[in-house]
Amino acid sequence: MKTIILYLLLLLTASAEELVWSDEFNGVSLNSTRWNVNTDKRHSAINSKEAVVVKNGMLQIKTFTRGEQHYSGLIDTAGKFEISGGRLLIRAKFNDQPGTWSCGWLYTHTAGEDNQDVNKHGMEVDVFEHRLFDMYRKDISDVVNHTLHWYGYGKYHKCAATDTTIKKNEFNIFELRWTKDRYEFFVNGKQTWTASPVTTKPLFLILSTEVGFIDFWTQPLLKEYNHTTLLVDYIRYYK
Repeated sequence: MKTIILYLLLLLTASAEELVWSDEFNGVSLNSTRWNVNTDKRHSAINSKEAVVVKNGMLQIKTFTRGEQHYSGLIDTAGKFEISGGRLLIRAKFNDQPGTWSCGWLYTHTAGEDNQDVNKHGMEVDVFEHRLFDMYRKDISDVVNHTLHWYGYGKYHKCAATDTTIKKNEFNIFELRWTKDRYEFFVNGKQTWTASPVTTKPLFLILSTEVGFIDFWTQPLLKEYNHTTLLVDYIRYYK
């Protein structure tokens, strides 16, 4: 009887959930009504529109080098789509190299302010960050990092993080469930982390490839890059 009741409750929960935003990347270019493309300098690279490709039902964010300049890609939904609560799914695959990492994260422009009001200023929520090697050159291609940053990045900065094992060189489904008092992280349907605090401020979505040598985070850069770093099959948000 308890099993039947639980099953019915799950069905009711599922039926109450509505798909309110998604991108299946089925076109031939990035949908500009959903996404902004960043062209600023970031870390050791310049974000470029050329790094962002939609092809064969997939979003490809590349890393490449022209001359001695490295280029990466960053797209966001600022001013077009924000999340506050609900359930976010991202199906993605990684092909990072030394000195690069791939990210799917939530953010707001005031999150970096040095202030201890998380509801007023928001926070950074990293659904996944992926690297090929850690600082000791250990192969961590089967690991992603979930992270929260809040109270800005200065003297009040707070951070919580965990590492999670994924299927190496394959697509994985990353899920964030945002409730009123916690963030719940899942990989391929398995819960991997529960964390707080939670902000009430809506956050927008960012997908990015990063290039840079940070001594506690990445290996030194290669001389040249020319590959797809992050591949995304779909993004779906339910409320």
